[in-house]
Amino acid sequence: MNKTFKYYLSIWAIHLIFFNCAVFLVPLERGSSFWINYIFITISFLGQLLCSYIAISSQTHQKLFYNLPLISVSYMAVAATLAVGVLFMLLPFVPTFIGTLLCLAILSLSAVMLISVRFAAEKVNQTDRLVERDTAFMTNITASALSLISRAKTKEAEKLTEKVYQELRFSDTVSCPQLKDIEAEIETVFKDFKAAVCDGSTDLPQISTELSRLIADRNVQSRLLK
Repeated sequence: MNKTFKYYLSIWAIHLIFFNCAVFLVPLERGSSFWINYIFITISFLGQLLCSYIAISSQTHQKLFYNLPLISVSYMAVAATLAVGVLFMLLPFVPTFIGTLLCLAILSLSAVMLISVRFAAEKVNQTDRLVERDTAFMTNITASALSLISRAKTKEAEKLTEKVYQELRFSDTVSCPQLKDIEAEIETVFKDFKAAVCDGSTDLPQISTELSRLIADRNVQSRLLK
């Protein structure tokens, strides 16, 4: 249990205690209508706590953002159940089944909305993971090229390294299975390019030209595959 949820649990408990104190201190007729509505309200409180736990326990800020609707929807469910439940507690002469049906409708609708929100969050998370996986190669090699600029030993080497970095930077970041072979070639030549930059090798211009050619070929293939 993380610290944020502990604070949230304290606030939730205060609200639940206040609700219980209010309904049991106020002189109400505690017949079947009272207890049925009390149970529905308590269920909505517990459901709201569960939704908040799922959202707050998200491992990343991004996942927390995607799961925030769980909290808002569950809050609305509590508010609606409270309004209906307390109303029928105060009106014990109204047929019990009316309050029961209304509370059931609220909880059922809220459950459907919560499942939909959860499903949408999972789909977005899955898409993010796929995008992260598909852009990993270009993202990593571009970052490596950027770090190489400061390691260049001559002005010419720095210029060539900057050129390669810019070519990678403005390339399509998304990979696909059809680009696997040429990306393997780029990776191999880039290792030679990196070694040449770090060692101050005279072969750097030749390697740089070959690397630029491969990057350009990949860009052409990437455009044709779209």
